[in-house]
Amino acid sequence: MDELVREIQELSKEQFESLIGWMVSVERDRRRELEAQSAALMKLMADGVIPGPARITREQFEAGKVAPAWVDPAGNQMVMYPVGSVIGHAGKVFESRVDELNRWEPGVSDAWEEVVVEADGGGDVVDGGAEVAGVAEGHGAEVDSEADEVA
Repeated sequence: MDELVREIQELSKEQFESLIGWMVSVERDRRRELEAQSAALMKLMADGVIPGPARITREQFEAGKVAPAWVDPAGNQMVMYPVGSVIGHAGKVFESRVDELNRWEPGVSDAWEEVVVEADGGGDVVDGGAEVAGVAEGHGAEVDSEADEVA
């Protein structure tokens, strides 16, 4: 963010005015449209009209369900993760924390929060079809090719 601020501060008056015009018209409208699309898709996923990506809830994970592997949605909103989605990635478990559909990679972006697993609780992790090391002391992960989904 500091780099972005420095770059904005270095803009000429004309460039700065153009940036402001773009932000309050084009970019604001684009973001509002994406928020509306995201809300509509999340409602359709919640109502079971469209399946969305394989995912479970934190409660399901804590009850012992398998956390399915994160799959890069590659820009496809139909397979982006709604808020509260729990998935496995890189041997860890993450929960989506953003209000819109989440397209970012877990562990790389603050859009995901790592789920800390107690040694005697939580489910296993499916991580790209390979066995994953335990996510907590004494908590092993087994491969399960069938990913549980939120109903």
